[in-house]
Amino acid sequence: MNPRSLLVRRLLTLATATAIGAIGWTLLGDAETASADLHLVAPTGAAPSPAPSPLRAGEGVLATVDGVPLTRRQIERQVADELDALDTERQRLLDSALEATVRETLLDAEAERRGIDREALLAAEVETRLGEVPDDAIDAFLREHGASLRDEDQRLRARRALRFEALVRELKAGATIDLHPSASAAPIS
Repeated sequence: MNPRSLLVRRLLTLATATAIGAIGWTLLGDAETASADLHLVAPTGAAPSPAPSPLRAGEGVLATVDGVPLTRRQIERQVADELDALDTERQRLLDSALEATVRETLLDAEAERRGIDREALLAAEVETRLGEVPDDAIDAFLREHGASLRDEDQRLRARRALRFEALVRELKAGATIDLHPSASAAPIS
């Protein structure tokens, strides 16, 4: 099972256990305890209000079970591998989005410089120049992606992808791109 599925399963288990506990307190006629301890049931006559998440409360005690404190550090240790996997995936997504946005910005700037739209630029620089992509590069691309070397549709898609990448490399070579590594690691809000 992958780390994300495991984390989701653990979170669902925790949420289910919390809900069952609140229902139990409520069925026993002790809605105040359910509300106070589990933050799930509003006091009689009051509108439900969102309770602050104890997981965002800092390093302190998140819950107490029969007088035993459960800390954020304990919970984070239990799911450390999953949190690391999520952090890695988050950074991969941010890097991918940054790369896509750089490409779009370069394409839009080049299209504007030529006085055409992006679609016209791609038609001029990719579709009309597909013959410039060597067959051995297409074969290598298809092998790398586990695709059939004989499927003409896949060969055409590979040819387009390689020509597009060549266009982006050309545009990058003529542009000034300053990457700020510390900014990409920071949360985007």
